[in-house]
Amino acid sequence: KSFVSNVRDIFAPLAERLGLGNMKSTMEDYCFKYDNPQLYKELENNIMLKKEDNLKQIAITKQKLEEILKELNIKGEITYRQKHISSIFKKIKSKGVNLAQIYDLVAMRVLVESVEECYAVFGKIHSIYKPMQGRVKDYIANPKPNGYQSLHTTIIVENQRPMEIQIRTYEMHRNSEFGI
Repeated sequence: KSFVSNVRDIFAPLAERLGLGNMKSTMEDYCFKYDNPQLYKELENNIMLKKEDNLKQIAITKQKLEEILKELNIKGEITYRQKHISSIFKKIKSKGVNLAQIYDLVAMRVLVESVEECYAVFGKIHSIYKPMQGRVKDYIANPKPNGYQSLHTTIIVENQRPMEIQIRTYEMHRNSEFGI
């Protein structure tokens, strides 16, 4: 039990402070799964129920994002990520919401070469999709304390559900995943 406490209370925050977001989330997931296996499994099962619908919408949104890059003549990469279960649980607990009210279960990522291209893609996305009020964040102009940089917007997509889009340079992405 003390090992889990050390990982959760010392090593995961240290990884976050160093900008190792993926490592931090993985450690927190293992701790959550060990501390609360039943709740972990319940959340995991509820997420799996939405997986097919999410994958269909990801394909549609990815195609639109590829069209945006082509129209802007920007070479980039489009990926997606599933939010870690421990992060979902933290958000449910801290905000007093349910799973249906979490808008970034799945986030699309657009990786480009320059900051200028980030803003160009960001503007074009908003010309096609309506952003949710209060869900547009510019972490490029205002980085997080750990140095994280990215543009985030939550848009309403074709299935009338929200989807988060993150736009960043390849360098910002490397720093986010592996630290500076």
